[in-house]
Amino acid sequence: RVLKVRKIIPPTAKYVISRSNGTERVAYKSEGRVQQHDKQLWFLPAQASDSGEYTCTYRNDTYCVTGSITLHVFES
Repeated sequence: RVLKVRKIIPPTAKYVISRSNGTERVAYKSEGRVQQHDKQLWFLPAQASDSGEYTCTYRNDTYCVTGSITLHVFES
């Protein structure tokens, strides 16, 4: 499954998807089971433990914008 954010941002802005577990925030890289590729977060494969709040942050020298979604993954 892929979590895809559809938002146009300036090419100079940094874009990070992170997940908070209540005590720490985890940012994703382009390797491992959960990977960030540009504006997409890939779950290879998705698991129920991936459920939670994910925050997308993009920033440059003059602004910072964040938005969050809650993802629910159910066992089949």
